[in-house]
Amino acid sequence: MPDHIVDTHVHIWNFSRADYPWLKGDRSILNRSYELAELEDERNTAGMTMGILVQAANNQEDTVWMLENAAANDWIAGVVGWLPLQDPGAVAHILEQGYGKNEWFKGVRHLIHNEPDPRWLLQDPVLESLGLLAEKDLPYDLVGVLPEHIDTALRVAEKIPLLRMVFDHLNQPPIASGERFGKWGTLMKEAAGHQNFFVKISGLGTASKNFGGWRAADLEPYIGFAAAHFGEDRCFCGGDWPVSLLAGSYVRTWEAYRQNKDARGRLALDGEPLKAEPFLVIEDPPVLAALHRAAGQPLIIYTGDLGPKVKDLLPQACIFDSQENRSAPPYIWWNSPKDLTFSKLLHVSTQPFYLRRYARRVAELWQRDYGRRPIIHARTSMSFNGRPSQPMVDPEADLATVPVAWLRHNPWIKDLETARIPASAIAANPGFDSQ
Repeated sequence: MPDHIVDTHVHIWNFSRADYPWLKGDRSILNRSYELAELEDERNTAGMTMGILVQAANNQEDTVWMLENAAANDWIAGVVGWLPLQDPGAVAHILEQGYGKNEWFKGVRHLIHNEPDPRWLLQDPVLESLGLLAEKDLPYDLVGVLPEHIDTALRVAEKIPLLRMVFDHLNQPPIASGERFGKWGTLMKEAAGHQNFFVKISGLGTASKNFGGWRAADLEPYIGFAAAHFGEDRCFCGGDWPVSLLAGSYVRTWEAYRQNKDARGRLALDGEPLKAEPFLVIEDPPVLAALHRAAGQPLIIYTGDLGPKVKDLLPQACIFDSQENRSAPPYIWWNSPKDLTFSKLLHVSTQPFYLRRYARRVAELWQRDYGRRPIIHARTSMSFNGRPSQPMVDPEADLATVPVAWLRHNPWIKDLETARIPASAIAANPGFDSQ
């Protein structure tokens, strides 16, 4: 079990400390104050060792109340608070001289789902304030419930590409209707293409709108969808207490998420079955320990043509072996599409010096995690002006250690042949340098 399991979405509210307009007239169990002490027993039972308090009102009093609680409770690691985003001057002041300097202040949220206009974030003053968050590297939590909220977030990302944004509660996937995955899925797939979008797997029991009858299996397609498209590094879970109490206990919420922790492995993109089947599953504990895998977690090696889905279906590093060529040793394949954006992958694929720099980075990461510096080979193929495809770099060269000679030939960079250009054409053009 990890050293810390973090609940990234916990609410508290106190009617004597702040105003909560959305709860006025509410006839549910939520219409009262909730303190962290009430959660203590259940969060221990659920195994949560750290938590993040998240904004519940569009006022500064709510944020101040959460910051006080964070300072008084050692298991709280941070606060996602509120800022008056429609007033960039006030936002700048709070960030520089107010609670924005507080060590527990980690992010910002506004209850956009309570705003009449789903494009609320696109107001010029709000965009200016969001730009200030990007400058401070403070993430913004999106509490959307409509596809229009996702579309608005995409427009914000175009204007402020460095702003990290988190879709709280997966932006209300269509669990209630069972749709797979409709407009929500189309827009979330587009969002997944932006590396600064993250998703919070939270509030899904209430999103089912079947408070008494929902099951962990009802959530599986949507958790699997999020994990497949955003990747595990951009997904995290939250209990959404006490709102989640509408659909069952805190412990039940976490039990459902734990049951779905492998959803990505069982579901392919858009719910289609995996086309690549595992041909080897290693479950031997000593082998797993040697490979630094979590205890009891099998290592699955896939075979077959994964095509563009390789980024999402395979982990960052895979062990490959050949059943047909038994003399060839097994090797570790690094999933570059998972590690690089398409633009960076294009640069690395066509420029040897970028490829060498990337190889050195991968080697350093591997050495840091496993204590051994790997040998890194690259299989490359280039074709220019009708020439046949040729290797760009020497496939036997260790790109993590090859030296670079500036302004002269590097032997690990392959020369492009000119076999397809007729000799007569070369002879007829004195300006052509065949060397």
